[in-house]
Amino acid sequence: AGKTTLLHHVATWWQTTQFVEQVYYFGYDEQAWNCQQMLAAIGQRLLSPAEYHGVFVPLSLAGQQALLAERLRGRRHLLILDNLESVTGAPLAIQNTLSPDQQAEVRSFLARLGGGKTLVLLGSRGGEEWFAQDTFADNIYELPGLDPEAASTLAERILERQQATQYRQD
Repeated sequence: AGKTTLLHHVATWWQTTQFVEQVYYFGYDEQAWNCQQMLAAIGQRLLSPAEYHGVFVPLSLAGQQALLAERLRGRRHLLILDNLESVTGAPLAIQNTLSPDQQAEVRSFLARLGGGKTLVLLGSRGGEEWFAQDTFADNIYELPGLDPEAASTLAERILERQQATQYRQD
């Protein structure tokens, strides 16, 4: 509960405190971000217009990955991939799936960032074992849900805000 909000809060805080320079957010609830789309979005913001169009665009996918991985490894940025359960079409997920080859391309790109200065945060309702081996391994934080008292307080505030306290017993 609240993982996307938490990721956005962390991103804002880290950027405000200058812990990271730029934040790149890719929400798989919005669309099925393949590696090429991610690279283009990052490249447009990370590179100058002349370098993006003159150097980056003509490169192959592997060349684009190498160029951006080198730049990202050298400076502290934040890359967020959220709602990853959608990538594989997990039950109850928004169906923005990627093919196994597309999944491998995303995993390969993120693996290139390992050991560099750029941080990567992944948000998902599941364990994303397809992704773990070359990227985050066992570096996982399970975000617990609200305790019963906090959940009750939240429900009460929502009912009050919506002027629906007559449904309190439900």
